[in-house]
Amino acid sequence: METTTHMEMIITGVILAIGIVAAVWGAWSAKRAKNEMATCEERIEALKQELKDARTYDPVTRTLNYQAFSKGAYILFRLAHRHQWPVSLLVIDVIDLERINLKYGYKAGNAVLISMASAIDYAVRSSDVVGRFEGSKFFVVLQECDEEGVPNILKRIVEKVEEEPPVYHDKEVPFDFRAAATTNTGKEAYLQEMISDAERGLQEAKSRGEKFVRIKSEPKESA
Repeated sequence: METTTHMEMIITGVILAIGIVAAVWGAWSAKRAKNEMATCEERIEALKQELKDARTYDPVTRTLNYQAFSKGAYILFRLAHRHQWPVSLLVIDVIDLERINLKYGYKAGNAVLISMASAIDYAVRSSDVVGRFEGSKFFVVLQECDEEGVPNILKRIVEKVEEEPPVYHDKEVPFDFRAAATTNTGKEAYLQEMISDAERGLQEAKSRGEKFVRIKSEPKESA
């Protein structure tokens, strides 16, 4: 009888131990599953933000891509139409970016683009719209900025680039840029036409060997 009771106690103890281990294991598994779920949710949110950023920003310079730039510019052009404000479009082209990429490497070329974007951001107002969507070119819509205001913006950009030049492997990466701008007022201002005019100005600047050309836009009808 004593042996049977002793065996029963052992079996009961083993069962209790198994139960405790199972409970601990279950709690640990539940906590692990909860942590994994939280990590999964964080990754999903990060992925969503990444996709949102991809639809909004240029991945190198963090300026706006074409779609986001167009939306922002549309708002400024509507304000210009409504209030008869002057609006300027400035296009800045990094000269020989491909040569820089080949000579120093693409990371050096990216450093140049980031430096240029930083200088533009420094020179313009937070209400202006800056985008990059054609390789070496930056597009800037300047709200309430007439023809006389654009050279001041360019001066500030040049000063900032000289103050904080692009650096790669602890060495400055030399580069230059050319620019063109066009200005319209009120209902004569339309984004696509002004982009075309400014890009024509870039070609003129290149053919003349000049750094900056100001294009006079002709009033046009646009949808």
